[in-house]
Amino acid sequence: MEIRGLNSKEELTDVFGLYEKVFKKTPLSYFKNRLLNDPYFAPQDVRVAIEDGQIVSTITVYRRKMYWRGKAVTFGGIGNVATLPEYGGRGLSTAVMNNAIAYMKQNGFLLSILYTGIHRFYERVGFITPQAWRARLTITEIASGQFKIREFEQSDLNAVQELYLRFNKKSNGPLIREPEYWRANLLFAEENERFLVAEKDKVQAYIRVVPENAKGEVWEFAYDDENAFLELLSFV
Repeated sequence: MEIRGLNSKEELTDVFGLYEKVFKKTPLSYFKNRLLNDPYFAPQDVRVAIEDGQIVSTITVYRRKMYWRGKAVTFGGIGNVATLPEYGGRGLSTAVMNNAIAYMKQNGFLLSILYTGIHRFYERVGFITPQAWRARLTITEIASGQFKIREFEQSDLNAVQELYLRFNKKSNGPLIREPEYWRANLLFAEENERFLVAEKDKVQAYIRVVPENAKGEVWEFAYDDENAFLELLSFV
């Protein structure tokens, strides 16, 4: 068995073929949009196990940076973990994950992050499961009508980028989004996503929601004016 990164973007065709066999409930377009539009993508970031002349297991390392204690920290986001069913139970995902971890260390990634429901598997290779918190916000009274609520337009992009930066740069964990990442991010948005802004002279808040999504409806928000954000919440 050989474990390595892809040698070229052309090899993604074989990876996509594996996705079609493994991710039955997720359309292939979901993965293509994210990989082919990712401005930081490098073929070597897709780690694969090859056996019997074919790719039988794979993991993608998404190159990202986050705000952390006032600094930019490079990290790897783990995604697209998949093994052909007929090759399951042989430790291939573990082997490819260990290879991906070594690859990230070699390339100076300080952290690796993933979202999962199978915590024990990833804890075995060194990941730590942090305590999760949920918050419920009850909106009692809103002075509506102060702001114009409308769909996001491309002409809003600069204002939204600046708002995102002001809202997130002093926090720990938010992604650092350069202009090329923002443009790509809009391309791989969910098909039924609603991207709304609240403005009064300028954009004061925005929210991105995916109605009835199993992972949660509100995916992202930022605001300068709290009342603008509350109006957005009441609108959606």
